[in-house]
Formats: sequence, structure tokens, C-alpha cells
Amino acid sequence: MINKIKKAILLKEQGKTIEDIAVDVEIARAYIPKLIQLYIEMESEKLSSRDIITDDQVLISKSKYILSSIKRQKKFMYARYLLQLEKEKINDKILRLRIYLEKKESYDDLEEELWQKQKMLNVTSSNLQHAEDHYELMEKNLDFTRAYWFMFGMLVVMFFDIIMAKFF
Repeated sequence: MINKIKKAILLKEQGKTIEDIAVDVEIARAYIPKLIQLYIEMESEKLSSRDIITDDQVLISKSKYILSSIKRQKKFMYARYLLQLEKEKINDKILRLRIYLEKKESYDDLEEELWQKQKMLNVTSSNLQHAEDHYELMEKNLDFTRAYWFMFGMLVVMFFDIIMAKFF
């Protein structure tokens, strides 16, 4: 851009019009006089002695920049290290959680199996209780039945004895 402005100044000194200069340098016609004036002011302004930067100042500023860059890099490395530690802790906790969930599933399966067995035992024990009650009832009925059949047998024997006694 500065080269274009220098070329525009040369063309203006040669006496060309602003439109010709705009075509040659490819800058808008309205901006050319302002840019030329700005360039002339920049050239006329001299640097004071305090504005001149020495090699020592450049080295000092470069070393400050490098030191600050190194400090930032160390901070980023420390942050990455902490982030890595956090990821490892999280992965460890996830692994522990998975192991716990697997154990819990096996415990839940065992608990379900025990519950089913307890249910079957309850059913079996209630069936056993009913069977035991029925057995006791049958024992009582058996005594009654034995007495009944004994009496029936005695009646039959007496009946045949009486009938046989009359005919023989």
C-alpha cells in the first residue's frame, strides 16, 4: 500500500490528474489526496532520540516475551498434567463403579434366587403342614375305621354263627 502511495506521489509530481492516478495505482479516487497528505506528514515527522529503539531494548523485550511464553507454557503443561490426573481418577472411579455394578447384579441374582427358594419352601412347608394335619386326621379316622370294621366283622361272624347254628 505504501508503494502505491509513493507511486501516486510521483505521478502527481509529473502532473497527472487524480483520475489517471486512480487507474494506475488502483486506489479509489476520493482516497488518493488524503493518503498522499498522510504519507507526507509521516515522512516529515522525525523520530526523537527517545523513540529510537536500541538493540539492548530489543533483546530485553525479546527475553521478556520468551520468559512470559515459557511461563505460559509451564502453566499449560501443569494444567494438562492436572487434567490428565483428573481423567485417570475419573477412569478409576468408573472402573470401580462398573465392578460394583457387576457385583450388585450377581448379588441381585442371588437374592432373587434365594427369594424364589424361600417362596418354594413356604409353599412346601404349608403343604407339609396340610399333609401333617390330614395324616393326623387319617390316624383318628383309622382308629374309628378299625373299630367300625371290627364291629362289622363281629356282626358278620355272629350272623353266620346264628344261621349255621339253626341249620346244623
